[in-house]
Amino acid sequence: MTARGVTPAPIVAAAALAAAAVAFAGAPGPVRAPVVLAFLALGPGMAFVPLLGLRDPVAELTLGLGVSLALDIVVAATMLYAGAWSPPASLAALAGIALGGAALQHRMSRGRR
Repeated sequence: MTARGVTPAPIVAAAALAAAAVAFAGAPGPVRAPVVLAFLALGPGMAFVPLLGLRDPVAELTLGLGVSLALDIVVAATMLYAGAWSPPASLAALAGIALGGAALQHRMSRGRR
C-alpha cells in the first residue's frame, strides 16, 4: 500500500503496456519519446517500491525513480554483456518486469483487505 492506501499497480501496468504499444507500433518520435521515457523513469521502480510500505509519498516517488533507473541500467548492462543489445528487447524486458511487479503488488494488496 502507498501512503494514500491505493496501489499504483494499474497505473504501472497501463504505463508498461502504453510504452510497449507506442514503441512497437512505430509511433512518431514526438509521441513515442515522452511515453517511453516516462515509463522508463518511474514504471519499473513503482512496480516494487509500494511493496515496502513507506508512508511518505515523496520518499516513495524518489525511491521509485532510483529503483527504475537502476533496473534500466541492470537490464542494459546485462544485454550488453551477453552481446545481445537490442533497445526493443530491453523495453520488452523492463515492461515484463514492471508487469510482474504490478501483478505482485495487486496480489499483495488484495491479501491485506
